[in-house]
Amino acid sequence: MKKRNILTALLFLILVPATIIGGVVFLNDRKYYFISLLLVIYTMIPFFLSFEGRKPKAREIIIIAVLTAIAVAGRAAFFMVPQFKPVVALIIIAGVCFGGETGFLAGSMTALVSNFFFGMG
Repeated sequence: MKKRNILTALLFLILVPATIIGGVVFLNDRKYYFISLLLVIYTMIPFFLSFEGRKPKAREIIIIAVLTAIAVAGRAAFFMVPQFKPVVALIIIAGVCFGGETGFLAGSMTALVSNFFFGMG
């Protein structure tokens, strides 16, 4: 196994249970939003580190930025239509064409930026 895969497995096998147990024991099982936020951050760390570790070129970063902008604009353009969000199609295309890390990065950045406009959800 690669060193990166071993570190990722250890991250999930040690930090995730420790966070859940620590939240139940020390936070009296009442701060579940905080615990959930920590778990989401734990899942995002390997993707961002692997993307940044391979030193992407400016061309790839521009493509990710444009895909993110188009997805956010698509969500903003169709906000009045219930249950229709073109974001999913764009993120799937990004993941298939450029790889899982790029698709995850485009999807997470789209969620972050579009939540500035619409709030969570």
